[in-house]
Amino acid sequence: MAFLFLSPIRGIPYIYGAVSYRREDNGMPTRKSVCLGKIDLKTRLPIFNDKYLPWLKDHNLTTEEAFKDYISKTNNKYNINLDYLNKKENLEINEKNFSIDELRKSPSKCFGTLYLFNYIIKKICLYIILYSIFPDLYEQIITLVYFYIIEADPAMYCRFFALKYDTYIDADKVSSQRISELLSKISYYQKIEFYERWGNLIKEKEYLALDSTSISTYSNNMPEAKFGHNKQGDNLKQVNLCLLFGEESGLPVFSTTYDGSLNDVRTLINVLKRSSLIQNLNYKLVLDRGYYSKKNLLFMIESKFKHKFIISIPATTNLKYELIDKNINIIDNINYYINYNDELLYGTTQRIKWENHYLYAHIFNDYNKIHNYRPQIINDINSLYSLALEDPESFLKLEEYKNYIIIKKNNKYNIYKVLKNQDAYSKALLREGWFVFLSNSIKDTQDALKIYRKRDVIEKAFDICKNHTEQARLRVHNSLKMENKIFIGFLSLIITSQIHKVMFEKFLYRKYTMKELFAELDLIQVTRIKKYSILTPLSKNQINIYSAFDCPLPQEDL
Repeated sequence: MAFLFLSPIRGIPYIYGAVSYRREDNGMPTRKSVCLGKIDLKTRLPIFNDKYLPWLKDHNLTTEEAFKDYISKTNNKYNINLDYLNKKENLEINEKNFSIDELRKSPSKCFGTLYLFNYIIKKICLYIILYSIFPDLYEQIITLVYFYIIEADPAMYCRFFALKYDTYIDADKVSSQRISELLSKISYYQKIEFYERWGNLIKEKEYLALDSTSISTYSNNMPEAKFGHNKQGDNLKQVNLCLLFGEESGLPVFSTTYDGSLNDVRTLINVLKRSSLIQNLNYKLVLDRGYYSKKNLLFMIESKFKHKFIISIPATTNLKYELIDKNINIIDNINYYINYNDELLYGTTQRIKWENHYLYAHIFNDYNKIHNYRPQIINDINSLYSLALEDPESFLKLEEYKNYIIIKKNNKYNIYKVLKNQDAYSKALLREGWFVFLSNSIKDTQDALKIYRKRDVIEKAFDICKNHTEQARLRVHNSLKMENKIFIGFLSLIITSQIHKVMFEKFLYRKYTMKELFAELDLIQVTRIKKYSILTPLSKNQINIYSAFDCPLPQEDL
């Protein structure tokens, strides 16, 4: 005879199915029991596991029949609702309960961070582009991208990442050997197609910041890797990485590499030709003073691409000081005051003729820098004055200091008179805090300042690229793998840049670093059994993070 009974364990009533029979050896009555679920003490409703329905079927019982005998003996101690038990939809829900053995065989994995990543790549249409261009590789590529963002370790550890995180991919597909094969399979034409489609998708309406950085490599087999001006300060060969970054979208648009021994001035034309041909865009560029040269400016003005630009002028150019001297009167003139982020700035714009072309020169002065610089230059001049007093004859030979110290010799008495040069001091002070931009398109002074100041997004991008995506060192040994690893890094940068933009706009940096935000979401675990998933409950902090990204809260059966 089959029946159900409840047995409390630590105050929780567990449901057991039992079959009575007599032992063959002595004829004594006994029963064989199996746990089929438990009673929820809050709702007073039963929660069955996956053994419940098969057990009823094997013994030709309904739920009501199975409970009838138990309820008659206990006077329905737990107020079990028989109507509820026989609802079909309830029985279907109850199929999602699992045995302890199944739970033991299905380890929990980190879920929350990758859930956010998956939402982001679909929202910005990165997923559909990767899926269509790399139909056989996109799962490996996305997993490696996620690995670089979260772990920032060498690719050989990606397999362990796939075992720890809910990646939807077999861990063996991202082993060290498979990753090495992946970096050899991504073709040049696939990357060209990606940049073309991605660039056309972004369609940046405002300006693109352009800058470069060096990436060191341990390899001696790549012709592009050479010794040069290493921005990381290590004694390794390097390749140079150039990025185009959208100021409004906050996303990288294009990347390319070039010879590690070349400086920024010599690479601009090549980078613009390459990127413009691929993406067929007439860029509007924001450039720092490292790209300033006559050749570069003429190319942007006269080439068929007709790039619009704004560029900072280096302090070493005569043009900058000519413009400063002509506009020295804007300091402390209320008519030239600019209110920008609570800074005390003065600025003006002039249309000038440069190499038979008309450009707009935007001249600015940061008045606070004059006051900050004043103690420094006074101390420097006083130090020079003390040295001159000690040995004025030797000091006369130091040409570079003659601007600040005046030494007069009385030949009759063979004595020296040492003076501080007030005019030189005043001139040096007045020339401090100035910065000048040239543009072939921006006419308004405040617009020029706003557009140029936004280029700091690319500085943050390089920091993310090197510190969050394991791109500071290249651990590959041929050019193809090097290019493809940098391409994977570019994809990682797209996602991290989108995360950075939201964290900045929604003030999440007040509470988390990017790594701390990932750690918070990693606490959300998932256990997958058969076709079902079991998620840990979400905390208030996790809900707030998803809300900041406008990301729907994760649900079971994802």
